Amino acid sequence: MAQHYRNTLRIVGPKKELDRVRTAHLSSRHSPSAPKTPVFDFSSVIPPPAGLSDPEAPFAVLSHDLYFGTEEEAEIAQNVLADRLSLSPARPPAQFKEDLKDSNPGIYNQAKTLEENAQKYGVTTLAEWKIRHWGCTGAHDASVDAEEDALTVYFDTDDAPPLPLLLALSSRYPALRFELDYFETVDLLEGRVHAQAGRIDEEAALS
Repeated sequence: MAQHYRNTLRIVGPKKELDRVRTAHLSSRHSPSAPKTPVFDFSSVIPPPAGLSDPEAPFAVLSHDLYFGTEEEAEIAQNVLADRLSLSPARPPAQFKEDLKDSNPGIYNQAKTLEENAQKYGVTTLAEWKIRHWGCTGAHDASVDAEEDALTVYFDTDDAPPLPLLLALSSRYPALRFELDYFETVDLLEGRVHAQAGRIDEEAALS
């Protein structure tokens, strides 16, 4: 089961710097149902590579494991792909790969694209890049409370709180203090992280 985190980020410091953060990273998405929905834009802090995207074709990651993964990854991918594509896995791995490439070249082409991503960007997919550089795939259900000397941002993330992003923000705005409280809704884990000037100066598990 995927983990789901509820995050509260309090940003404290001079109003001028707070205004810079709000303008640069807390925008509004306009739609008929939600005309001014706050958005915590992680890509405005650490932009992803322009040429990197998530695969749209089914089985892309499995096909990459089959053709370019370890022996163990390839064996698992062969069994899963054989089941999902109604193929017989009872053949040597090299023969299975060749037969699949001949019968469904699109699967191999997707695998090749992901391998090119790995060589160029160090990751196969945009989602993998986000988790590595942001700590999660992004923020959703965001809202913002503004005070004279503080901003409080409420947002949800999947899989983890955005600790690498927090460090990047604190490096960019060293006059501000970033205080993140997070709560994981499945295992009921809580934590608190304070960061300033590119350094985490406190990290305490609350339970």
